[in-house]
Amino acid sequence: LFIEVAPAGPLLLHLLDWVRLHVCEVDSLSADVLGSENPSKHDSFWNLIMLGDEAALLEQKELLSNWYHFLVTRLLYSNPTVKPIDLHYYAQPGPVSGR
Repeated sequence: LFIEVAPAGPLLLHLLDWVRLHVCEVDSLSADVLGSENPSKHDSFWNLIMLGDEAALLEQKELLSNWYHFLVTRLLYSNPTVKPIDLHYYAQPGPVSGR
């Protein structure tokens, strides 16, 4: 049994695991966040992820290999509670205007 205790709680640990899989330079950033007095309020990382900052997402878009990865990443930024079973609804083409 492994129990990890972090000042910001278990959500931060899951978020760091996800980021570690998707961002190569996460080690220095995570050390900065976890080393801060209150990680859940760290301006450089936590707020950008949880608030879905559009500029933060667009800065990282070249790291994504295809549109589906961008879709999933965008949904996790804007709607972190999206379920994998609902992804096909977001991947459907929208109505074309002007026809």
